[in-house]
Amino acid sequence: IFDERTLKGELNWCGTQFPTHADAQEASMGLFEYEDFVYNACLLDKEDPVAEWRKIDAIQARIVKYLDTKKQFRIQAQDTDL
Repeated sequence: IFDERTLKGELNWCGTQFPTHADAQEASMGLFEYEDFVYNACLLDKEDPVAEWRKIDAIQARIVKYLDTKKQFRIQAQDTDL
């Protein structure tokens, strides 16, 4: 039901990272350090996180619009050719 409603556009959802001891250990961090990392990465340290995400959304929309006009996209750098 969940997938069906999502595909029909009837249900919106958002997943996020919840800091756990296991994830902190995997990142070679203590739990509190990892919590700060996750919260900052999610922009929860900002006064208005929603406004910050809307700014990112606008920037990404411009990039997508530009890339939609291209047939190929190539990344070249030292030791990289994609």
